[in-house]
Amino acid sequence: AKPGPSPDNTKSQSGAMWHGDHLSPSGVFGEGPLAAHRMIDQCISSVNAAARRWPCRHQVGRQHASVRRMGPRFTSGGGVGVGGFPCTWYILFIQLLNFLPGLVSWNTITKAMATLTCKCGGVELTLGNPQALWRLECCCHDCYAAPWYLQKRKNAPAAPEVQLLDSIYFANNLTVEKGMEKLGTYKNFPCGDTTRFVCTDCWTVLAADHPAYGGKLLVTQVTNYKGFDGLRNAKLIEKKSRHFLCDLPDGMEAQLPPFTGDPTKVYDKASACLLEAFPRIQEAAGEPGVSNGQTLAAQCGSPFIPDDEPERMRGGPKTFMGSDPKARASDN
Repeated sequence: AKPGPSPDNTKSQSGAMWHGDHLSPSGVFGEGPLAAHRMIDQCISSVNAAARRWPCRHQVGRQHASVRRMGPRFTSGGGVGVGGFPCTWYILFIQLLNFLPGLVSWNTITKAMATLTCKCGGVELTLGNPQALWRLECCCHDCYAAPWYLQKRKNAPAAPEVQLLDSIYFANNLTVEKGMEKLGTYKNFPCGDTTRFVCTDCWTVLAADHPAYGGKLLVTQVTNYKGFDGLRNAKLIEKKSRHFLCDLPDGMEAQLPPFTGDPTKVYDKASACLLEAFPRIQEAAGEPGVSNGQTLAAQCGSPFIPDDEPERMRGGPKTFMGSDPKARASDN
C-alpha cells in the first residue's frame, strides 16, 4: 500500500499544522515551510520544561502564558531565573518566542517558497531552493510523449501544440506539502531513463528525475500547461539553449517559435552547453535534501508504465542517455 501522510499531526502554538512525515529521520526541524514554526515551538517547550525543573525564586508559572500574566511582578527584585538567567530576561525571551510565529506566519513562509501544483490542486510540492539552476527548451521525443500520452489516455491537461517544452532545473530538494497519497511516478516505457512525478487524479506531470542529473537535480516542465499556474514563486532565469531538433516530426521545426536566446545554442542533438555545465550546476545544487526525488520515488512505489500506444511510446528516437556519450558520463 502506498504510504500516506502521517496520522500523527501536531498543532503549533501559532495555529499551523504539520505532518510527522515532514520531519527528518534525525529528528531535527525538517526542511519544509513549517520548519521555523517547529523550531520556535521547540524553543518554547524547552524553556518551559526547564522552568518546571528549576523555577526561579519568584515561582515562575508552569506555562509561558502564566509568565506573561505575572510578568510585571518580575521586572524588579533581581530574581534568578532558568539556568541563572535573570527573570526579566527569561520573560522577554518567552515573549519574543511567542511573537516570532506572528512574524514567521504560514502565509509569509509559503509566499517565499517555490511550489509545484497540479491542475486539480490535489498535490502540492515545495522546492527547497527556489533558484532555477538551468533552463532550456527541449524538443526530444521522450519529453513530449509523456504529456501526449497522459492527455490522450488519462484526460490529463493538454500537451503543448508543438514538440517544444520549457524545462527548468532545480536542486534535488522536494517536499510534499499536500497529497502524498495522490502522488505517483510514471515512465514512458520499462527501461525509460526518466522517472516523472504525477498527480494520479489529474495526471499533471509535476517534475522529473533522470540518471544524468546524478541525484543532484530535478527538472520541471509544468510551466508548459495552460489554464493553471503550476510553478509559483520560483526564481527563474533566461533560457540557455534549445536541443534535440533531430527528434521533431517532419515539418514541425518550421512551426516552432524563434528561440529567444543565443542563436548559436540551438542544437540538433543534446545541448552541448548543458553537458559542459553539468558539473558546475550539480555543484551549485549541493547535496540532496532529506526529501528528494529518490526518496519520494521510493515512497510512491512502482511507476505507472503504459502498455498501449507501443509505436509512439517505445518506437521513438534514442533517448538523452543513448544519444551522446557525454550524457552517460554525467551520470558518474
